[in-house]
Amino acid sequence: MTTPIEDLIRAAQQRQAERAHGPDRLLTELPARAARQARRRRYQTLGTVAVAAAVAAALTVPAFGLRNGTSGAPSQPAAQPSSAATPAATSTFPPVALRYRPTWLPPGLTERIRTGQPVSAGNDSPASMLRVWTDRPVGTDGAGVPAQLVMSMRQASGTNDPLANTGVEVDINGTLGYYHASDKPYVEWRADAGTVVALQQHELNLSQHDLLRIARSVQPDPAQLLVPLHVGWLPDGMNVITGQVSGDSPAAWMAMLGAHQQPTSGSSASSQRSITVSLSPTTIAPAGGRSLTVNGHPARLVIRTDRPMDMRYVVVDLGDGRKLTVSGVSRADPLTDDDLIRVAEHAAPSDPVDVAWIATP
Repeated sequence: MTTPIEDLIRAAQQRQAERAHGPDRLLTELPARAARQARRRRYQTLGTVAVAAAVAAALTVPAFGLRNGTSGAPSQPAAQPSSAATPAATSTFPPVALRYRPTWLPPGLTERIRTGQPVSAGNDSPASMLRVWTDRPVGTDGAGVPAQLVMSMRQASGTNDPLANTGVEVDINGTLGYYHASDKPYVEWRADAGTVVALQQHELNLSQHDLLRIARSVQPDPAQLLVPLHVGWLPDGMNVITGQVSGDSPAAWMAMLGAHQQPTSGSSASSQRSITVSLSPTTIAPAGGRSLTVNGHPARLVIRTDRPMDMRYVVVDLGDGRKLTVSGVSRADPLTDDDLIRVAEHAAPSDPVDVAWIATP
């Protein structure tokens, strides 16, 4: 299992490395690779729009995980977005149950990111939830950090889900689970009749004992993910399917909604289009662009022409240290300037704002 953001950024490097492998090594690695691909498919829909946001962020900075110079534009002082300048609307994103949480964590780890998919996105993908704990700042641009503990929750796809694949059997409070040793070790088990939970560590150097202790501490969590954003218009065929709240404190956070359009029957995957709308003290958009006015607020339109995909941004300065960023990623069927401007015109902060959990264990 890998996180959607990391999958995207490292996929090209992995493909290049695989081309250099000899046929004997490839044959040996086929079973493990098939297992990894199966896990990726399970979480693909949850990550689709998060990946689109990560593309925009990753292509704006030199390397993944760098916190300095994340945006081409000067950073604004981190301030909690408020609804003082813009009347609060009703959130577009329905509350998503968090389902479970660990009750024991190694010292220093605090929760910084919650990403949810509330309903099926139309391709048989079930509702899912990702929660991330780390011991370092994640910023307010949605890019995250490499060192993290990721807890994934999804609906089980069958009676034998999760599969053992290359894992070793372990006991999680009387339930059969599987521990997978790799450069990113993880443990996966059925937490209840319909929910599969996976815990994976990235660059935290946790031992197998610690990872299993975390897994055995997992208990139900009645709380919900609430995304304080309203999006009142999207291009035809696009729907909001992913929401995220992340940050470093209740005063420095980002809320994001992601919309995606699957290719129609007979069209190629290159016709996919994604839009993300984020509210944050900072923006992933490069500096410069054409000046605009959106709902009475100063704004700018930025178009990237140095990438194989079409990338456009509309950044609206809402005041009080808040920026609304609409980013569009597309290929064969580009999103237009008017598309993104219209999305921005119909987007606004909403209530309730639930960020007290950020940077708590």
